[in-house]
Amino acid sequence: MRPTKPEFDPVHHALANFPEFVQDEAMASRWDTSSTLILNNGGQLSTPCQESNPFEPVHQLARFPYPLSSFEKKERPWAKRDWVRAELREFGLKGTDWQTLAPDKYWLWRSFFRQTVMKIERIENNHHDPFAEFNFLTCGGAKSFGRETRYKDKETRVSSFSCGKTCCPGCNDRDKERTARRFLNKLLTAAAAQGVKRFWTFVFTLPEAIEAQFSKGSKERKALLCELKKFERKLFGLKTEDGLFAYANIHAVGDTNLMRDRFHVHSGVLPIAIRRVNKEPQIITCDIQGKIDVDAARELLADHLEQVFPGIDRSLVQFNVRYFRLKSKRSVAQLAHRLKYDLRGFGKDIEHAPIFFDVNHGLVVLDGGKDSYGIYTVHQVALRWKWIRSQRDLRTWGLLNQWNKYAELLGVEHKEDPEPEIESETPVSIVRTVGRKWIYERSQPKWVNEKRAYRLTGEEITQIAWGRKGSEGSWRVKTATPPD
Repeated sequence: MRPTKPEFDPVHHALANFPEFVQDEAMASRWDTSSTLILNNGGQLSTPCQESNPFEPVHQLARFPYPLSSFEKKERPWAKRDWVRAELREFGLKGTDWQTLAPDKYWLWRSFFRQTVMKIERIENNHHDPFAEFNFLTCGGAKSFGRETRYKDKETRVSSFSCGKTCCPGCNDRDKERTARRFLNKLLTAAAAQGVKRFWTFVFTLPEAIEAQFSKGSKERKALLCELKKFERKLFGLKTEDGLFAYANIHAVGDTNLMRDRFHVHSGVLPIAIRRVNKEPQIITCDIQGKIDVDAARELLADHLEQVFPGIDRSLVQFNVRYFRLKSKRSVAQLAHRLKYDLRGFGKDIEHAPIFFDVNHGLVVLDGGKDSYGIYTVHQVALRWKWIRSQRDLRTWGLLNQWNKYAELLGVEHKEDPEPEIESETPVSIVRTVGRKWIYERSQPKWVNEKRAYRLTGEEITQIAWGRKGSEGSWRVKTATPPD
């Protein structure tokens, strides 16, 4: 008989501080030693590079018959969805029960998708991680758990548990959002120290004939990123050896059709650079006066792309550019959102992609772009999710890449936040509502993502500040020390 005292049973001992429903669910999954319930996942390892798998749909639906004007899209927001439903009915797949991602059905799709991912990634309970399956399936689920933390400064925060797996869409996205916050802190601090007023963002799209030829590890990708770096330096009037503060992140797919290889590059530039004068490093500012001459810049970009693909159709070379003013709070908030978009991990995109799904046969209907729709298997979507993760490629250049080396020259310093003193921690249950919901007041659909926390007594916690207080610290403008 297995001993049940906490000091002899590490499983019961590990779960002793958790709500009863957590103990019941966790103990039902066959473990051996101890728990690995993670409150805050750390930095994640990248997924090994995978071969491309742009799956053809199991069944291709017809194209939407006529374009909708902006007025018609506003007046009939469900027009395309209803048309797809009618097409599925005419298609006549026996035994199918097509469901939408409404709040009461979303968790059914999510559970089915995560179980498929778990099989592909071979997530299994083992001696080192006996709660692996339980953690992965309940991470960010309809009913999960967390902690209410009270600090000695009287602040109260609620944290939800996460599994920390790289293949978890939610944890993957949170890891990328953390990177975006760090980039934002660095660029705002450098801009304040050097008096820079604008931050520039670029999106480089490639002609359809070559957009799928930049897989991770290929010579074409390396050459493309090299030419884009040269293009940005020339655009801001810098020399070849100048280290421009910039990043570039490659998105492997488009925003609508996740099953199509469509490599494009999101880049951001803070117009400051490091330049060596007589072997001594100096910080220079290189902001563009006024706006960029788009036609001249497009010709310059075409010259650089021809170095990678000789004979490229110059008329198809495109890029989008935008700048954000760093003095306005609203513009900084927009920049923070843009950084999250540029560096995103596509976890939310993949989980929110299905228009309809059928659990009986493991099928989903996805938007194929250009008003076309296809039926895919959940297994195909899970494999595609693995490939999208493997193709992410974030590059940092110049001052951003050598930040610590030139921090003092930039006039910035890192301030460690004091370790927060915790007064008490109590377990809580967290209930989420996620899905597409019809908003009657606005007469249009909206994606709902709400979560609420409840104490063990059933009392709802109001005015929640989510997330634990950290002690990671931040970069700040270096204050001048008064002379003695």
